[in-house]
Amino acid sequence: MVMLFGCKGKIYFTQKPHINSYLHIARITELLYLDRINQSMDEHSELSINDKYILYSDFHDQHELELNYGSMSALDIYLKMASLTPEWVDFLMLLRNKFFSLFGLKNLGALNNVKGLQSNLVKKGDRLGIFILTYLTDNEVILSDTDKHLQVNLSVKKIYANGKNRVVITTTVKNYNKFGQLYMVLVKPAHKLIVPAMLSALASDFVD
Repeated sequence: MVMLFGCKGKIYFTQKPHINSYLHIARITELLYLDRINQSMDEHSELSINDKYILYSDFHDQHELELNYGSMSALDIYLKMASLTPEWVDFLMLLRNKFFSLFGLKNLGALNNVKGLQSNLVKKGDRLGIFILTYLTDNEVILSDTDKHLQVNLSVKKIYANGKNRVVITTTVKNYNKFGQLYMVLVKPAHKLIVPAMLSALASDFVD
C-alpha cells in the first residue's frame, strides 16, 4: 500500500508508514531536502552539486592539501586516503558503531574497508567503506550516507591552483531531527581531528 506526497508540483511514492513512524517522517524530510537541492539548480545554476550541499547544510567544513597526484582520479585519491586511515580513527569508528547503534544509527563499518577495490570497477551506487558513491567524475567524487537522523556527504575534488595540484575535501551534514543535531554535537570534535589526520597520512604516503 502506498501514499502520495506532493511537494511544489512533485509527487513522491513511498510506503505507507506505521503509526508514529519516525523513519517515515525522516524520509519525507529527506525528500524535501533533496527537492530543495533540485530546485536550486535553476536558482543557482552556477553552483556545483557540492556547493548546493553546502548551501543547504547545517554543518560543513573544508580542508585542502597540495598533492602531486599525477594521473590519479578523484576516486583513486579517495580510495588511497581511506585505505590509509590511521588505526586510532578506526577504533573511534568502532566505538561510534557500538554506541550509536543503541539509538537507531546503523553500523557503518570502517573507513578502510576499501582495501583491494579497483577504481575502474567501481560505479555510482556502490558502497565504499562507510559511504555510498553518489557522484563520480574524474575530477570529483561525492560519497554519502543517509539514515533517519541525518545525511552526510563527503566531496573529494581535484583542483589546480597557483601552479600546484591540490585536493579539496569537503564534508557537509544535513540534520533531519533533534537527534541528528545532538549526534553532530558529539562527533564534531572528533571529525575535526579525523580529516586532517587522514590527509596527513595521505601526504606522507606520497612523500615515501
